[in-house]
Amino acid sequence: RVAILSDELNIYKTAKALYGAKPNFEELLKKLNHRQVTRAIVYCVDTPELENSTFIEKLTSLNFEVKKKPLKCYPDEKKKADVDIEIAVDAVSLAEKVDVITLVTGDGDFEPLVYFLKSKGVRVEVMGFPQMTSRDLINAVDKFIPITEELLLQEKR
Repeated sequence: RVAILSDELNIYKTAKALYGAKPNFEELLKKLNHRQVTRAIVYCVDTPELENSTFIEKLTSLNFEVKKKPLKCYPDEKKKADVDIEIAVDAVSLAEKVDVITLVTGDGDFEPLVYFLKSKGVRVEVMGFPQMTSRDLINAVDKFIPITEELLLQEKR
């Protein structure tokens, strides 16, 4: 039993920076779907662009649960959109219901979560870009699954 928790903004920004591409969630899911996936959740930042795209429909059609968090805009014009806490809370709540949790992210902030989940008997995997995933996170998990170009959608020019 596997739960897949995907930090969409982290993966999207990295794919864009490295390859000028977007993550192909259909291919990511295929790579991970050789086991019984009990939950697949994508955590997104809720923006007008997101609402006007077919992205949410596509994720839903792939049986992803989509959790949206509003983008916070501050008076100094800074913007914040962090879903780490939401992912951590869901991971902890799923720990007794699954055998494996796959985090789709490169964010090293998840390292303490990985150790906590492992202390509860859960195997933890990370799927991320090898060159942009925290080394500490890679060393903490039971398995690292690289995101390669075959798992991306090239942007239309």
